[in-house]
Amino acid sequence: AAMRRHGLNAKVQEYGAGILSGLCLDPQIHAEFVNEEGVSTVVAAMMVHPYQPGVQAFGCDVLASVASSDASYKQVIADSNTQMIAKDAMTRHKKHKGVQNRASAVLRAIS
Repeated sequence: AAMRRHGLNAKVQEYGAGILSGLCLDPQIHAEFVNEEGVSTVVAAMMVHPYQPGVQAFGCDVLASVASSDASYKQVIADSNTQMIAKDAMTRHKKHKGVQNRASAVLRAIS
């Protein structure tokens, strides 16, 4: 909810995505994440803050984790413009290893 209420605050988005990244290590969280519009929240954060590497890296991490766990989640994430967002993140943050690794992971997860 904080990420939705404070969509223009880059630090809230970065920390929120970071917390989700940790939570989504548990596959039991994935259904709730998808059902509660977590995908659209993370994608929106990445679109609003394209020059914030923390938002991009954590956002990709969350999306890769969830997409890797279930075919239906993979489809929801793939349908959310994730491929373009991940590629844009890689282009904007060419020297940021975290963004490069996590964006590559999400691209593999949705392919």
